[in-house]
Amino acid sequence: MVSALAGGEDAARPGRSPIASFAFPAFRAYAASAQLAFIGSWMLGTSQSLLVLDLSGGSGAVLGITAAIQFVPLLVLGPVIGVLADRWGPRRLLIAGESTMALVGLAQATSLLLGVMTLPLALVLAAVYGLGSALESAMRPTVITEIVPARVLSNAVGLNTLFFQLGRLIGPSAAGFLIAGFGNGPSFVVGAAALGVFALVLTRLPRRRDGQPDGDEAVPAGMGHAVRFVFTEPRLRLVFALTAVAGLISPNILSIATLAATQDFSAGATGVGLLGSALAVGTIAGAALTAVLGRVTPRSIAAAAIGVCLLTAATGALPTFPLYAVGLVPAGIASMLLMAQGAAFVQLVTPHALRGRVNALFAMVTLCGIPLGSPVLGILADAVGARSASIIAGGAVAVALGVVLLALRGGLRRP
Repeated sequence: MVSALAGGEDAARPGRSPIASFAFPAFRAYAASAQLAFIGSWMLGTSQSLLVLDLSGGSGAVLGITAAIQFVPLLVLGPVIGVLADRWGPRRLLIAGESTMALVGLAQATSLLLGVMTLPLALVLAAVYGLGSALESAMRPTVITEIVPARVLSNAVGLNTLFFQLGRLIGPSAAGFLIAGFGNGPSFVVGAAALGVFALVLTRLPRRRDGQPDGDEAVPAGMGHAVRFVFTEPRLRLVFALTAVAGLISPNILSIATLAATQDFSAGATGVGLLGSALAVGTIAGAALTAVLGRVTPRSIAAAAIGVCLLTAATGALPTFPLYAVGLVPAGIASMLLMAQGAAFVQLVTPHALRGRVNALFAMVTLCGIPLGSPVLGILADAVGARSASIIAGGAVAVALGVVLLALRGGLRRP
């Protein structure tokens, strides 16, 4: 299988096509299995959110706390993950992450089947799931550098983000309909199986060399080198800051939409799935746009960061479920432009020897807004409603982004 995947890569000469990375057999195998895994992870995430809402009596605050618990492992272990990736290779850590999330999904399904699921147990499993998610979030972009050559790396990162968003389109809807018809258990099982398939395929994919050092080759020790690199590179410093501040809103849009569906519109599990799919339509368009554009700059990332906050605030003003669903589409486009362009920019400007650690730092920055912003948004939604919370939070974070741009405007200059 390895030889079959590796065969013909050297003869491939992809151009500027938006699907250039598919010229490489290893990427095609990765893409098919990763798509399954992304669908599965979104199914697990949606099932977990609805399970927590059911166990907590519909509490937005508890949902926010659950999201925070799930992403604490990345914030705590991010530096360790980055160092291990540069020492041992990112693929091993990604396989461990996918396997952990699959096992959690099976544990959730088993607990429901046995009738022993409780809110404390759900929170514990969410924390363990967060450990697997931390490994996945930090390592997924780095693994792509082992599969495709540098000349199509930006395209591959954009396509990988597109696969993720296709999972966001399909996963929540599939979970919502499964839960509405059969309860949470089957959704957890299907999601876990998809993640397991991806982990198995990762063990069989060949690795490109392209002059890159092996995982066990000597590299500068510790996270200090990566931190210094980020802080001494003005463009990266600005991109990290913009991503961190906009992250108070961008990764929490689905949580806000979940609360809007259940609290403001009384749409239930099916409504949650439909809003998740509407958001995914926008993020898919944003990912596709990133893959086509190719070149990314700090200016384009700044525009996406401000755009996602203002569009989220505008969505909160929409009074009906259909209008709210439509409003999530442009918010999703801006959210994905921010995520995909930021990830591609970090890959392109970071030396290979530091890539695992810098990616881990960027993953921490990208997701730090979930444990920081999600509980606040949940409490605010319980107090004034989900849509009013998005108006207040979106406007406030947009102002904060303006302050960041003024303070770090040197990063907007061309190198």
